[in-house]
Amino acid sequence: MSEGAGSGRWFAAVLAESTDGPVLPGVSAGVQCEVTGGPVPVVSHWVLADGALNEAAAGPSVGPEPPDVTVRLDGEVARALRTGALDPSVAWMQGRIRADGSMRSWIALLAATATPEFRRFRERVTEITAERDR
Repeated sequence: MSEGAGSGRWFAAVLAESTDGPVLPGVSAGVQCEVTGGPVPVVSHWVLADGALNEAAAGPSVGPEPPDVTVRLDGEVARALRTGALDPSVAWMQGRIRADGSMRSWIALLAATATPEFRRFRERVTEITAERDR
């Protein structure tokens, strides 16, 4: 099994890297991400509490409650977001990301992506991905 983006080890490395992320009171949400464009859609889930990433794993959201937000995008957009070539707010405004569910949670998440802490986290995720794809 590949250890690149989307693998269990990749998610573990991303989660470990998130410990230095921003503390953003009120930025709490369960997010399901669906990336299309490959042979099968790739689904992952992410849980944030006050800006801290508490869970990140492959597969759909688990638990008794549905995710607060479900985000759908294609693989090209996902890569551009991960590398910083595309800003999440811009992608959403251009219709390249579709978000369903709590718009309050979605807007709070978009605001969090504009922070310097998030930019540093995204840069580290890009490094992790490059290391694992070698």
